Amino acid sequence: MTVILLLAVGLIVLYTNRAAIMEQRLSANEIRTKQAFAAANAGLDQALAYMRKGGIDQDKNGVVDVITPNTLTSTNGNPSYYKALYCDPLDIPYTNCPTTHTGAMSCTLPPAGQPQPVVPMDLSRVAILSCGWSDDDSSVQRIAQLGGFTPSVGGTISTPLTSRGTANLLTGGATILNYFNDLTVWSGGDLLGQSNTGKTFIRNEVTNPTASLNDPYRTVGNSPSCNNPPTGYQCSTQGSTLGHDTVSADTRLSSLSQDGFFQYFFGQTPVAYRDSTATWVVDPAGALTTSNSTNLNSIVNMQDNTIWVQGNASLPGDIGTQDHPVVLIVNGDLDMGSNSVINGLVYVTGNITGNGSPTIYGALVTAGSANATGNLKVVFDPKVLGKASNLGQAARLQGSWRDW
Repeated sequence: MTVILLLAVGLIVLYTNRAAIMEQRLSANEIRTKQAFAAANAGLDQALAYMRKGGIDQDKNGVVDVITPNTLTSTNGNPSYYKALYCDPLDIPYTNCPTTHTGAMSCTLPPAGQPQPVVPMDLSRVAILSCGWSDDDSSVQRIAQLGGFTPSVGGTISTPLTSRGTANLLTGGATILNYFNDLTVWSGGDLLGQSNTGKTFIRNEVTNPTASLNDPYRTVGNSPSCNNPPTGYQCSTQGSTLGHDTVSADTRLSSLSQDGFFQYFFGQTPVAYRDSTATWVVDPAGALTTSNSTNLNSIVNMQDNTIWVQGNASLPGDIGTQDHPVVLIVNGDLDMGSNSVINGLVYVTGNITGNGSPTIYGALVTAGSANATGNLKVVFDPKVLGKASNLGQAARLQGSWRDW
């Protein structure tokens, strides 16, 4: 009987011990799975934060940037690891995580016969793939999600110059050109006057019956002349001749409040847009709680950003390119006393003044009056405006998260 009892006790102890060991293993596996999953989520967050700092091609070489791998350390000193990369969404089903955190990781093209990614890659909408590893590499977790940039413009802009108030640019030496439609100036106030040096140009439909983005519509010279218009253009407004391309005293514009005028173009109030869409806020006077810079020169040569300047400003230098334009919003008056070149949409909540010779490729909009007296040149560029329409803050696309 004693032997039987000892045998029973031994079996019970053995079973309990094995159960305890199994429980420890299950707990360890769960902990390492959570480690790896948390690391993968950290990689996703880092990739999104990097996008918000200036996009995924911050060196502007046409290739997505590489995200630096990182090691996380818990409060008790245990490490976990992650790697994240940007891929074309079509690559995601075929891109796997290495078995260890030291393994190479790259986007994998779909097999032949399947839809292939477009080259060059669309850098405004990408898939983020993040892999996380536990401290001993025994667990690896894979997370993917689509990322993109929120809209920075509320709709289509088809006019080179739009003013809620008066538009007196043509009294000076301003030149407004639109190769793609017959509208150059749209004003809620009056066109106060014209001079022989202020003029507008539209496409010459005899020599150029159709408009193409491949046409040299940006090649217009420093000071286009009605006697010798740029290739593909014809002079429409000059001196006492007011062409059909100008619209003035339009109450649809003048009846709008300043905030209503802003919402007409951006779909949000100015404050909401500044806080949720603008990617670079400049506050020279320190009037805001938070900003990216207090130095207006920080926007010189900036590309692929929605820029908010708080207060009155003057153009500090060139901003944007045709392939990498900007949205520039000045929450105040804008003095155009320089010879800067801007590619993008320029919006001014106050008035436009100055006697410089800047060039804007894209469009210029003011909620006040446009009364600059210099040699401003505005060349309507739908390619620039198209690329500038999605330059808001980076965000995850809802419904695109997956862990398989």
